[in-house]
Amino acid sequence: MLTSRWDKRINFMTKMLAPERIRLADDGKAIFMIDSTGDWRWCFDLANPATVFEAGLHGPWEKMAERVSQFLVHSTVREAVFGAGFRMHALSVPDDILRAIIAPMEQVGFDEWNWPEPGYRILMGEGTLAIVAESVPGQLGWDIEIGAFEASALSELEGFSGVDWRK
Repeated sequence: MLTSRWDKRINFMTKMLAPERIRLADDGKAIFMIDSTGDWRWCFDLANPATVFEAGLHGPWEKMAERVSQFLVHSTVREAVFGAGFRMHALSVPDDILRAIIAPMEQVGFDEWNWPEPGYRILMGEGTLAIVAESVPGQLGWDIEIGAFEASALSELEGFSGVDWRK
């Protein structure tokens, strides 16, 4: 059975902390967002609050290329895919089929994050948002998650041969 980071089908992948829950740590960092499993975190430094850092639960903080303002837009667009009223995903989509699926879409120019893994991309199409990432290690192809505001925006994607769409 294929597995991926999206199998749990939760609506949102990250959680912003309420301002009153944000605490300053000894290293001067203030965690303001965590992933749904609590394994990944994002913070800012009081000495430079426009800079965002990310890290795995026990890893060192790494400075991100995005400033807080771009990071918040990136995070919001990413969450819109998982929070969309209509969604479907497919695992291990071959390269040629993925190219056909995303051909009418345009990649959104965000800087790279290390979570959920380096190299994932966000794309926009007519009424759709998509996240594309390499399949989990040991599996060929690409995992794709597509969200839409109307079911009709997803209907033509269901016709791709060789893709096992799951809703």
